[in-house]
Amino acid sequence: MNYYAGLDVSLEETAICVVDEMGRLVKETRAASEPQALIAALSGIGLPLERIGLEACSLAAWLHDDLRDAGLPAICIETRQANAAMKTMPNKTDRNDARALAQMAKSLRSGFDAAFTIDGPRGPRFVAKRGSVLLARSTGAAILCFHIAVAKAYIFRKTWDLTQFPCPFSRAAIFIAPPIFVSKDSSAEELERQQQEVQAALDLLRQRGEAWLAAGSPFNQQPG
Repeated sequence: MNYYAGLDVSLEETAICVVDEMGRLVKETRAASEPQALIAALSGIGLPLERIGLEACSLAAWLHDDLRDAGLPAICIETRQANAAMKTMPNKTDRNDARALAQMAKSLRSGFDAAFTIDGPRGPRFVAKRGSVLLARSTGAAILCFHIAVAKAYIFRKTWDLTQFPCPFSRAAIFIAPPIFVSKDSSAEELERQQQEVQAALDLLRQRGEAWLAAGSPFNQQPG
């Protein structure tokens, strides 16, 4: 039987939830939000943990790295993904948040793709967060950056990212960058370089989309 843990981290205390491979709740506990306390709590559970998911937050990089160094299979989950999972829980509590993260860690381990808005959940617009790089290092999955340009769309101008709703029958083009791979042994300097690589790829894709729109979004032209 495989088990998955979710950590809902707050400044002083972390809620820990463990589910089995069927998604059934196995154990709940709490520990101080510092590496040694979490390592002791997770090791004391006495179950073989396949994945330990924690939401990308101000403490995530510090906790994630120390948990990995202790041999625990920790992964960082991008904030928007985590929020989407937490919304499936009927009540917003630390315990339910931790359970949602455990379920997401199980899904990633099972081979499902993960997609999210990389500048979310509150921007700044077009500025990539570090969650994708940490997630790629934790899971071994590649980062595949893409951008969708829409010829005609309604723009929600009061949203932080100027969300677009495509008009019916509007032309659209998808621009995809080569995959970016992150080694599980990447140093802090290497992670920063790969974060810059993600940002550069996204900026280039957006420029290509804008050029395609400026050219009249033609059907008979390969998006450049």
